[in-house]
Amino acid sequence: MKLTELTGKTALKAIEDMFDEYRGQIHTLRLQVDKLELKVKSLEKVKKEKPMTKTFDDYVSEWKTLYYWVDIEKELAKMDGWLRLHPERKKTPRFCVNWLNKNCGEKPFEQPRAKPVHPSHAVAKPEVKEVDTEWQRKAAIWDGLSREEKERRLKEARDSFTNQAFAMPMVVRAKAINSL
Repeated sequence: MKLTELTGKTALKAIEDMFDEYRGQIHTLRLQVDKLELKVKSLEKVKKEKPMTKTFDDYVSEWKTLYYWVDIEKELAKMDGWLRLHPERKKTPRFCVNWLNKNCGEKPFEQPRAKPVHPSHAVAKPEVKEVDTEWQRKAAIWDGLSREEKERRLKEARDSFTNQAFAMPMVVRAKAINSL
């Protein structure tokens, strides 16, 4: 049925129905356009790779100083072998640093250097002579101590002994203390 054949109210009703149909189509098209715009915006937000400001050789020389205990060339060869098996991964500086941190561990433990002691705070170490028995070794150490150090050690020994010997009878304890 053509629109020209309709007259009056029926023609008006037909026109309104057509407009409603077009409005619905326009609404669905707007929704589709909005979805496409969101996708475009999300794609624009994707982080683009920054161009490398350093060359790879610059990074390698930097890693050689940072990871001085590691053979960097050998590790780079290992990375190449691993990357051949995993072609979806790329050899980026970030990948290399992560590899070095994970596979090469921390730098080896170094003994801390002794801080220099001011002569006024230095404690003289007693000279120890070559001896054959444990008793002679201890006697040699004792002889090398200063008078103050001997008194301090004796006092510590007495205090320790009296604390341990609290259960001994008083007479035995007094004899033991006097014999020192």
